[in-house]
Amino acid sequence: MWITPTGYRGRRLIRGSDEVYEESAVKRQDHHYYVYLVYYVYLVASMRRVLYCGMTNDLKRRIAEHKSRTTPGFTSAYRCERLVWYEHYQYVFNAIEREKEIKSWTRAKKILLIEEENPSWSDLSDAWTK
Repeated sequence: MWITPTGYRGRRLIRGSDEVYEESAVKRQDHHYYVYLVYYVYLVASMRRVLYCGMTNDLKRRIAEHKSRTTPGFTSAYRCERLVWYEHYQYVFNAIEREKEIKSWTRAKKILLIEEENPSWSDLSDAWTK
């Protein structure tokens, strides 16, 4: 398992007013914000249940890219655009490690992971567009 590097707390200081920040922002008394970075490991599937595992720091943007098929590659060729499973991590090292772990699994083990949380294989990103 990855250990967080010394001095790294997975956040960055943003100076600003009371603008809307993502849920990961925490306001301090001196009106500065600490934005905690969030990393996601996810599985997308096609209608025929072809699977793709990926990692990103902006899940909504990345899923939109998969759905629009603007980036040529595996997910565009096999039409993997339904978000069927994801996890979030505070540290990029942990997210990368988890992505590599899942990619090394058999297809059957990935299917078990999905069906524990999402037995109907519904698109979890549908709620974001409604």
